[in-house]
Amino acid sequence: MPVKSFVCKRPLSALVQVQGSEIIIKSHQNPDVLTFNILLIVNFKLTFKGLSEVPMAILKIFTYPDKFLREPAIPVEKVDSAIHNLISDMAETMYDGSGVGLAGPQVGVDKRIIVYDVTQEEQKRSPQFLINPEIVLSQGTIMSEKEGCLSVPEGFRADVKRAEKIRVTGMDRNGKSVDMQADGQLAIVLQHEVDHLNGILFIDRVSSLKRQLYKNKIKKKLKKMGRSRKS
Repeated sequence: MPVKSFVCKRPLSALVQVQGSEIIIKSHQNPDVLTFNILLIVNFKLTFKGLSEVPMAILKIFTYPDKFLREPAIPVEKVDSAIHNLISDMAETMYDGSGVGLAGPQVGVDKRIIVYDVTQEEQKRSPQFLINPEIVLSQGTIMSEKEGCLSVPEGFRADVKRAEKIRVTGMDRNGKSVDMQADGQLAIVLQHEVDHLNGILFIDRVSSLKRQLYKNKIKKKLKKMGRSRKS
């Protein structure tokens, strides 16, 4: 992802690079001074209006029947600025699509990364990130009613059986270990996204009849689109 750069003329002229959660300030007056007091950076964030409003990239969402969605994702070996940029862009893409979760494979990235936010209110957005998540314990059963997916277009929704309570391990965006328990809606979202990391779509968990009806609908649409391009 490209580094986002700005020029600030007050209180100093500087190139500001935003790399995920990291802020790097390079002074034009004195190129040798690359390290600034943390207080200066904090004040800069508070007074420079545009910094907190920098738009992230909206990534392309891969949709069924793209074969990439069926490929298991691989673990992230190092949490660096590139990963920070990616998860920020994934969060923005999730919100843009009015979703509550998004996994790496859905945006063409074969990394075990998921973002999610079950707050449902735009004013109270609270994006959460899990790197290399693994469901290590599942208990009970709950019905996820009218489950949908950004990678399953045409408004297809269906009821899906999920575990009622789960325990998940992984890392946060800073590479620190996470060991959390979830139930209800959060448990459903986490199971849905971890499925993506294993090449599984929620349509794989519905009845064969519903799945086939959906597949036929998509085939018909793609066939129609193919005829339109030729004409």
